[in-house]
Amino acid sequence: MERTWLSDSTHDERAIEWLADLGGGDVGARIREALGLVADGPDDSPGAAGTALVAAECVAYLRGAPADLPAGARRALAGAGLEADRGLVDLAVRAVETVLERSELARWWARHRPERAAAWAEAVDGLKTRILGGPGVVPAEPGRRPEDEDEPEPEDEPEDEPEDEPETERERDGPGPFGDDAGIASLVDPEGPPPDLAVARRVLKLGLYAGDAVEEPIAWKSPAPGLIAVLLYDLPDALVPVPAAHAAAFGRPADELFEIALENIKAWADLKVETRTLDDGAALTALFGSDAFTAALALALGDYLERPAPHGALVGVPYTGAVLYHIVADARWASAARALLHEVARLCEGDDALSPHLYWWHDGRLTAFPAEVAGDAVRLDPPRAFLDEVVARL
Repeated sequence: MERTWLSDSTHDERAIEWLADLGGGDVGARIREALGLVADGPDDSPGAAGTALVAAECVAYLRGAPADLPAGARRALAGAGLEADRGLVDLAVRAVETVLERSELARWWARHRPERAAAWAEAVDGLKTRILGGPGVVPAEPGRRPEDEDEPEPEDEPEDEPEDEPETERERDGPGPFGDDAGIASLVDPEGPPPDLAVARRVLKLGLYAGDAVEEPIAWKSPAPGLIAVLLYDLPDALVPVPAAHAAAFGRPADELFEIALENIKAWADLKVETRTLDDGAALTALFGSDAFTAALALALGDYLERPAPHGALVGVPYTGAVLYHIVADARWASAARALLHEVARLCEGDDALSPHLYWWHDGRLTAFPAEVAGDAVRLDPPRAFLDEVVARL
């Protein structure tokens, strides 16, 4: 069945932000405001309609009916001590009916998701039934979770005792896209049930690590020999690997999840670009970043090259905050490779050290570029594909 308030589009942003801030003030006033903006007609935008629907899900929860809400929102409602009085129920029903009958969101579903629009409308109509306490819905005491929920009753939770922090791979190196605000990230619990992808996608990042395999049940892949890309939740206090069960529950191909994480890194990358020219004119370029995600940009190198690279580029990722490369264009690739290897070896040290090796980036992929370094001497052993597809044609 379709979700009521999630359309897997940019229209979801407003509802997600509203949920993230739900516990930050007068919860009842926030719910009434979100419902009133739609029920009373001043705002029929898709974002307002989606927010009204998630506010209506809050009312269903307060009525003791099943509700499509993340754990963080349930905790905020349970702690607020609200009652779903007749006025609030009537307001929620009017808002839901307005969304269904004459909102921009309903028209958006009809235009852009015609094959799913009927199922969405059925889900929204079902939300109204849940709010009204229809067949099979038994109202619970106000502020309490329904009996079919797996979470413990709020009365049994210590009020002044903070929740245990999830174990982390490593501490954050800097603020994430939400700065110091726990907001969206508070809706993601790595040790709990999988969050909605619409929420999780906001905090997905990609970390590049040295290694060839991971035994833990987390979401990962190996983009090149000696490198492991791990899907991460970028939470306010730590980077936490995404459990494999969460990734599977998102219902999307693994490559799509990794692409979402990579796009998030690109959107917030703060890069310093430095270029060095060798004696023969070959150019070496370095991308330096302020966080531990920078090295993962090697997987999207094509977005950062200053000119087309039909023959690809030689790449090094000496530590998590840097990507070094040379665009292959002529026979000077050999001198550039030697210089890159020396520079990579120099930078590959410390806790953030990643890889002393060189790679050939081509067609969006990384291929190992074997070489041996002994002091100042470097012996290159390019892969056969590089010799056949590049060297033979230069």
